[in-house]
Amino acid sequence: METKTTTILAHPKAFEAVYKAHASEMLRYAQNVVGDKELARDMVQNVFTELWVRRDQITLANPRAYLFQAVKYQLFAHLRKKGPSLQDLARLEILDRSLSAHAQMEMAELQREIKSQIAKLPPKCRQAFELSRFDDQTHKEIAEKMGVSLQTVKNHITHALGVLRENLQENIVWPILLLFWGL
Repeated sequence: METKTTTILAHPKAFEAVYKAHASEMLRYAQNVVGDKELARDMVQNVFTELWVRRDQITLANPRAYLFQAVKYQLFAHLRKKGPSLQDLARLEILDRSLSAHAQMEMAELQREIKSQIAKLPPKCRQAFELSRFDDQTHKEIAEKMGVSLQTVKNHITHALGVLRENLQENIVWPILLLFWGL
């Protein structure tokens, strides 16, 4: 399944929006490691050029994470060629840790948003969804526990997934939800 981002990257205006949203942050990241603005600019440009060339082959769920990883590979390649100094390695490690902390904050925010959306579901729908997704119960077990038909359980879960899909569309990393919850 393709994500919304993957689909829109083929359109120049959408690609430009991704570039404008992330290029300066990628440039700062690269420049902090290599200490050379022009070299950092070349690396970031290479990443975006490669993304444009391979836009039909690359699946992006989180453009920012993909771009940081791609810039990091450019940095490693550069440091491997020139032979990294201890200072280069220390800067790279510090930046890598700060990115991990940022990713953890984003994941915590995502979890809060998911919990908030689940809390808004009708009580029976929420119960069926939570039993299915958090307690790993089968539809049959849920139907017996709730005293409803198997079809009612399926309807509740389908409704819950639809509500989550609709309300979290702009904020979510879809492959994670696809993997864990079948959205």
